[in-house]
Amino acid sequence: MPYRCILSLRPLSWPVIFYAGFSYGSYLIWFNVLNATASLILGGAPYNFSSSMVGLSYLSCLLGVIAAALYTGYFSDWMALKLARRNNGIFEPEHRLWGFALPTLVLPASLILWGVGAAHGVHWFGLIVAMFGTAFCNTAGITLSVNYLVDSYHEISGDGMTTVMLIRNTMSFAIGYAITPWVDDLGYEGCFISAAFVGLAIGAVFLLMTWRGKHLREMHRTRCWDLVQRHIDMAINILVGNDDGFGSAQMIETVRLLRESGHNVVAVAPVDNQSGMGGRSVFSDLPELATASEYDIVPAGSPALGRAPFIDGVWYYNGTPAACAFVGLDYVLPNFANFTTPDLVVAGPNYGDNLGAFLYTLSGTAGYTYSSVGRGIPAIAFSGGNGEQRSYSWINETTESGYPDPATIQAQLAVDVVNTLVNNTTPGQPLLPQGYGLSVNTPYITSLSNDSCVSPPFVQTRLTGGAITDIAAYNETTQTFHYEPIVPEGGINACINGDCSLPGETEVVEDGCYGSVSVFTVDYSAPLGEATTNIRQRLTPLVSFQDGGNETDTDASATSSSSAAAGSTSTAGGYGWGGKGSKHFGNGWGKGPQHGPPSRHHWNPRYVN
Repeated sequence: MPYRCILSLRPLSWPVIFYAGFSYGSYLIWFNVLNATASLILGGAPYNFSSSMVGLSYLSCLLGVIAAALYTGYFSDWMALKLARRNNGIFEPEHRLWGFALPTLVLPASLILWGVGAAHGVHWFGLIVAMFGTAFCNTAGITLSVNYLVDSYHEISGDGMTTVMLIRNTMSFAIGYAITPWVDDLGYEGCFISAAFVGLAIGAVFLLMTWRGKHLREMHRTRCWDLVQRHIDMAINILVGNDDGFGSAQMIETVRLLRESGHNVVAVAPVDNQSGMGGRSVFSDLPELATASEYDIVPAGSPALGRAPFIDGVWYYNGTPAACAFVGLDYVLPNFANFTTPDLVVAGPNYGDNLGAFLYTLSGTAGYTYSSVGRGIPAIAFSGGNGEQRSYSWINETTESGYPDPATIQAQLAVDVVNTLVNNTTPGQPLLPQGYGLSVNTPYITSLSNDSCVSPPFVQTRLTGGAITDIAAYNETTQTFHYEPIVPEGGINACINGDCSLPGETEVVEDGCYGSVSVFTVDYSAPLGEATTNIRQRLTPLVSFQDGGNETDTDASATSSSSAAAGSTSTAGGYGWGGKGSKHFGNGWGKGPQHGPPSRHHWNPRYVN
């Protein structure tokens, strides 16, 4: 992220953008000067306006803004069009600069009328006219400055505005700091006469820019297109999915924020909650839906594969998460997107965490991810501690903490990880090595009620360590079985691969406001070592071993192991209310309404006859 910020400030040295920022700031500060003295002048002798009368005097400023909007809109367009016709039909950004002529003359007159009038007790109507003129120049000058920036550097206008805002805010701070001693030293008359001449000098710079602006733009043409190319290189093609369904608030917020970061995003997700499906790949037997989708977004009888009606580029499919990933990769992207192979697959953020290898194997979110990694595509699974599943339409615009909705924060955390990975990867290189993926878990975000956990830092972790698995517990009363979690010392908590010095993701996320990032691979083969050799010896001579100098086909082994693992999870149903992983051990079921632990076998495929 620091690199992206530095990149956005590079235009600070470009004369055209610096001028736009300085012009914006100068027209703003003169109105700030008037605004800072309005109550003192109008509320004091000889005017003695009440507070309400001072407020009403700002109606003249409103009229000035309306007049400036018409001036910089219709009139500015008419003038630019006329000048372009005189220039053989070619429009130049400098054509709009002639609009500065009127504010350059009106602003000094308004400032002198305000300051000198106040000093000599001119009729109050004269001060109201001065307020109108200053507001007119403020709005017109700002609008023309921004128009010149956008016309000159349309492709990088966002970076240009970042620079302009920096200059503007610096100037606003400076004038706010200096206005009181300025007035005290010079008085109203001296202060505003000097301000008028400074404003006239700054405003007249438009004449220089009209003459040399094009040449100055040409000087930085190469740098401009280099910056554009940098943005193109940092923007990637992303396939997004989940297991909570295409109407999930967290997934839709992730799509939105990824697009705001400049990425090209298409999403394909289940038509309804498909939690706990792991890597199971099940496709619809029917071409249409037997019942309505989640949240009744699309009705029964709709196609089994279709577009979300509430946002472009988001698709639903009546299948498991892994099936949705394959439909996205093999049908939606090649036929309906402007890219065929994504640079990255993003799954989630899931409602509920998926901590440890047991939940990783069960998770449909993880299944979407490792199915994609198995296809040779880098992928990241995101899972959040907020377990209450919510529709995209249920995002709170305000919260008690003042921070965004938890769904928005969970999405922003995911986007931060993606952007950091992209920014630190050489353009043209894969984001992750072949066969590698990331499993990211974030804690319960508290923004709905307080700010105790709204910006969790990330820690690199491993899947093993403090993780849970299940046991079958028998209920004597109902004579049925149910699952209960345990934390085994060995088994899924035995560290065999990777860096065993890293903390376990379960311990990190459940012990405080931290996010975990674990690296995984889809090569499930055991590593070479004494344990593997001993197992081989015990199976001799029934199982032959061909020593190929470690040149055995490990890819085939990994694929076979991956398929076996996926098959082993296919009998597992959904896990927990609101999606697997929503069970927050030690703190009750989830973070939303308490309904008790439901059955894992809740999946109800919509295509069953």
